[in-house]
Amino acid sequence: MGNKLFVLDLGEIRVDENFIIANSTFVTPQKPTVSSRLIDIPVSAYLIQCTDATVLYDTGCHPECMGTNGRWPAQSQLNAPYIGASECNLPERLRQLGLSPDDISTVVLSHLHNDHAGCVEYFGKSRLIAHEDEFATAVRYFATGDHSSPYIVKDIEAWFAAPRNWDLVSRDERERELAPGVTLLNFGSGHA
Repeated sequence: MGNKLFVLDLGEIRVDENFIIANSTFVTPQKPTVSSRLIDIPVSAYLIQCTDATVLYDTGCHPECMGTNGRWPAQSQLNAPYIGASECNLPERLRQLGLSPDDISTVVLSHLHNDHAGCVEYFGKSRLIAHEDEFATAVRYFATGDHSSPYIVKDIEAWFAAPRNWDLVSRDERERELAPGVTLLNFGSGHA
């Protein structure tokens, strides 16, 4: 059997277009007032089933990110609300494929923002791969209790509530084979 790739729809985040596309709206002398617009950006994860490994790329938003007792700070919920039905949360998407988090051998985290690493805590048996600089940045926000970024303190707190198998990619590591036919390329930390 060859490798199979599944694209998992995990909902959307509604944001000001300028957060995603720099200078999509801007003021000029000819247009002194410009209104921005909201756009919905997809939240997704990618599952690669191999003969001897199951690799997940990103984990999406935590199912309890929104609401009065949600994990995300109120300002994050206002500025970039998550929109997704219950069937869009990652554990449910895995169940729809006949899998559970325990079936995932490796989770690759592109970066550790709320819409990419919200469900890390479900993968206690998986190897969790993240860039060392990205990991250090997320831990710094957690350690200082800084709620001003997309590194969600409550998500990170849950990561450290139980042992995890973190495997950090160093700055000088160019690539890493995860499974036959699946190679991780290192372009650096963050939105690379």
